[in-house]
Amino acid sequence: MDKAQKIEAGVTRLPEMATSSRSGRDADPAENLIETLTDQVCEHITESLKAVQKTIERRIIIRVLKKTGGNQTRAAELLGIKRPTLSYKIKKLKIAID
Repeated sequence: MDKAQKIEAGVTRLPEMATSSRSGRDADPAENLIETLTDQVCEHITESLKAVQKTIERRIIIRVLKKTGGNQTRAAELLGIKRPTLSYKIKKLKIAID
């Protein structure tokens, strides 16, 4: 039985990760959203982490570009990356710019 099968069968437990999130109404809404999304992705993951990252990154970039009306400089600022990095990612992820 491999490690994944043992975990699924309950034979082996993954170590609990320490989180800085707070529970209840004082919790950061963004942190709660990230927790929920992470749970959903982990429960339904069928691809490699790299493929999941690429898909999520692509969708985020598309949405930020829509939010900024296609302004790549502003989109890069919102994403916390440099403009040339965003341009590289747009090409790499084959995002069509209208």
